[in-house]
Amino acid sequence: MDEGLEGEGLVDNRVWVVKSHHPERTGITLYHPKRCVLVLRDPIDCIPSLFHLTMTDSHDLSLCDEDFVNFQKHWFEYVENEITVWRDFHEFWLNADMPVHVIRYEDMVKRGRYAMQELMKFMFKLEDIEGTVIGQYVNMATEVAAP
Repeated sequence: MDEGLEGEGLVDNRVWVVKSHHPERTGITLYHPKRCVLVLRDPIDCIPSLFHLTMTDSHDLSLCDEDFVNFQKHWFEYVENEITVWRDFHEFWLNADMPVHVIRYEDMVKRGRYAMQELMKFMFKLEDIEGTVIGQYVNMATEVAAP
């Protein structure tokens, strides 16, 4: 399976933001974050999505409904385990000794401008981005609906 994004795994001074599943998965390179952007997604959507990925070894294939019946025991075991992983992951970041900005995936989809404005305020340590260049970029980027 092809995994990762261009530049994924870089943690030096060339990057400002590191995509991570830490501490659930540490990756090959250790780094020491000073701030965190925690993207949350509804577990009712996310847990089945990861099960599809795990079972198909693909980001673009899905199980059919009858597979959930055929693999019912595996599905139930997976959900029980994943709920614990999910809780531990979020508790780790929500209790981290650093500034954490929580952004909901659903807000990025449905309220993109608001979500991006709040994210940029956090990233640039600003109270307001109105009238700034970054504010203009957020407005331009969110004027066009995502495909």
